[in-house]
Amino acid sequence: MHSLRISTLNVWAMPAIISTHVAERSPAIVQRVAEQSVDVAAFQEVWTPQARRLLVEQGQRVGLVPAWSADKSPGGLFVLTRVPVRRTGFTRYVLAGLPQRLQHADYYGRKGFAEVELETADGPLVLIVTHLHARYSDPGEYDEYLGMRAAQVAQLAAAIDAFKAPCVAVGDFNFREDGPEYHALTRLTGLVDAAADWDHRQPTSVAGNPYHGVGHTAEERIDYVFARSGVEVASVRRDFDQPVVFAGEPGAYSDHAGLLAEITVSAGSSQPTSAEPVAPDPIPQDPILRDPASVGLLATLMERGRTEARKRKHNQRRWGVAVLVAAALGHRPLRGRATPIGVG
Repeated sequence: MHSLRISTLNVWAMPAIISTHVAERSPAIVQRVAEQSVDVAAFQEVWTPQARRLLVEQGQRVGLVPAWSADKSPGGLFVLTRVPVRRTGFTRYVLAGLPQRLQHADYYGRKGFAEVELETADGPLVLIVTHLHARYSDPGEYDEYLGMRAAQVAQLAAAIDAFKAPCVAVGDFNFREDGPEYHALTRLTGLVDAAADWDHRQPTSVAGNPYHGVGHTAEERIDYVFARSGVEVASVRRDFDQPVVFAGEPGAYSDHAGLLAEITVSAGSSQPTSAEPVAPDPIPQDPILRDPASVGLLATLMERGRTEARKRKHNQRRWGVAVLVAAALGHRPLRGRATPIGVG
């Protein structure tokens, strides 16, 4: 069997008004990838054309090529690889944010999951890269997006269930190990959390990061490498957590750390996947893939999300009516002129 090194990192490549040192960090990220002899690098939050261009340019210098067209980063996702690619695909999450929450920009990111079928020396391997909806709340605080993230987990689990080849899922999942979304995903798909399996859990939102607090205010583990049968994880550890300096200013590779995993694919365990999505078997073959408790849990969380959405919609209507009434009452003639609300 031949080993593969896979890394994952949320690169926090947003417009300069939101992010910091993007032009400097992108080449540094690829340099770190090269130093670690990474075969496949999976990135999230590649939102700017500049970051994508820099990743491609620097990647090509060290033998890494984009898995799909270099002018696209669907859902902010991007992959550089030295392993041949058989096919790629992207599926947008049906529920992916709220358009009216401009400061919570997940809706406008069109989040989803990317599929990259790699032709390894030991057969096909499906790499899933994703970035689930952010919580926008600290641990212990009310998480209004739990139901939405549960719906994304359900959609992701259904897709993974259909794959016949060995599978690895990586990315910024924005959930914790004790969260219901984590348990539902692992129980419905048979995916194993590599860090937990090795008892090598390390937070990826790290205290001391100079950008810490811009996106996260608590130290926690929200990035993962998951694998299932046909894939053996030889090691997994946190990476991209070393301090760096840009033009004399303290910096980091991103606003939180990433992961580096070494895996092997069991020769002969793969069944080639087709270019078209494969429908799940009508009769469950493995009980872990149809765990009723997890299905019920996701249904409960999604119903909670629908209730929250209806409540929010009702409150918005009430505020809308209040504004209209206030506007009507405030629209009174004053020396032949209408006085705008809030003026005077």
